[in-house]
Amino acid sequence: MLEGGFLDEAGEGERAAVPEALDSATAPVAPPSEPDWFEQNWPFFAAGALLIGAVIFVVFATMDNEEPPAVLRFEAGGGS
Repeated sequence: MLEGGFLDEAGEGERAAVPEALDSATAPVAPPSEPDWFEQNWPFFAAGALLIGAVIFVVFATMDNEEPPAVLRFEAGGGS
């Protein structure tokens, strides 16, 4: 009896014939091509552009070119 428990017709353990491997099955497979540098790192460019846009928005939103409103101030002793 063989390890797998298979017996031939005569009751004696023999291994079955292994079919020949096809040439296409044993041919080396070309590894997938390496992606370009930009193809790998485009999310970082997108995140950087969004960050720069947010900073520019905050700068322009908080920037005002007007004079501050007049404030009444108390001066001790009256004033002239």
